[in-house]
Amino acid sequence: MEALTNRHRKWANIITEKVEILTRVYVHPNDHDQYFKHPAAGQAHQSITEQGVKGALFSHSAMKAPGPTKLFFGAICLLWEWKKARIVGLAKAAVRMGPHPALWKWACRIAICKHRKDDCMKLMTYRSISPLSCIGKVVEKLVAKLLVEDAERRGQLSDGQYGSRKKLSAINAVAILVDRALAAW
Repeated sequence: MEALTNRHRKWANIITEKVEILTRVYVHPNDHDQYFKHPAAGQAHQSITEQGVKGALFSHSAMKAPGPTKLFFGAICLLWEWKKARIVGLAKAAVRMGPHPALWKWACRIAICKHRKDDCMKLMTYRSISPLSCIGKVVEKLVAKLLVEDAERRGQLSDGQYGSRKKLSAINAVAILVDRALAAW
């Protein structure tokens, strides 16, 4: 188990030393998508509905960490009651434009000590979380749903794909596995 030691193998005693060590371990460089070319805008935004946005929004826990925008799901759910059309319009605009705003992709990485761990001087007692923008998560969920629906419509998903598909789940995969095992026995 690796200890919280600096490059000279001395114990990290002050918070800035611990931050430097945890950053070195958990934060990886980002190429800022320099090799990715954004496709031309299509018509997917027209498939975004009020019901779809509401489902994506309310499927998240209101207590999730909000990320750098500080706008958490509980607040967005309250706004939903007064400004549904604006939230739906924002989601449609984000899908129509293509790439998310940079702030929605930026994560504030936080290292927290694991629950019920007494020795905070060991690296393994920490875990890293990266809260993202909550409204960005809603739009990502909508886009994921659109992608799955399009892939299913075109017949591009394998019969062995169970995750993220309607009426299919891990239980179905286990049932097929058990059935095949019993047939082979």
